[in-house]
Amino acid sequence: MAALQAQPKKNNYRWLWLPAILVISGVVYYYLNYYQKNKTEAGTKITGSISGEDNNPHGSESMGSGPLNTWGRIDFNSPDTTYAEITNKDVTVKSNPQFVIYSINSQNVFADNKSDLSNEGKQGLNQIGASINQRYKSADIKIYDKSDTIEPGRLAEERAESIANYLIHNSKLDQGHLTFFYKSKPSSKADKSSTVNIVVKR
Repeated sequence: MAALQAQPKKNNYRWLWLPAILVISGVVYYYLNYYQKNKTEAGTKITGSISGEDNNPHGSESMGSGPLNTWGRIDFNSPDTTYAEITNKDVTVKSNPQFVIYSINSQNVFADNKSDLSNEGKQGLNQIGASINQRYKSADIKIYDKSDTIEPGRLAEERAESIANYLIHNSKLDQGHLTFFYKSKPSSKADKSSTVNIVVKR
């Protein structure tokens, strides 16, 4: 009678593929749904904008209601304020218990239909940036701009970005606290009443 030899049972490791696949799927899901989302939100803080149109930049800003929406209650007709460090005649300051509003005429900051900053505009922005650093270094800041072009949205956004980038790189303002809101007003010529408003939330 022939002897029967028992074959050793081969280890079956195929079941290990299932948890491995689950782990890899979880990593991919986290990357797509959390990491990328946070990365996108962080990026829009610097260069993002809140698009909108407001043909009355000197009135009260209306951007919604509710106790958390303090930015929606900016009063551009707040009382004039004098800061010793602001000596540029083209820069004005207004304030109330919630906000400080630095303003400069758009014609002194940009040439017609341009988004490049003029030397005169840079001088005014230098004083504004220094004042904010001195008094409100960790405060949130919004730049409100209105264009003077027949293509208002694009130019207004480019101008607001130019101001934001200049203040970040030259006045060393914290880009994490700086956003912009551009205002649009179709026109073929510059409006002498158009202003760039840099608003600081106390």
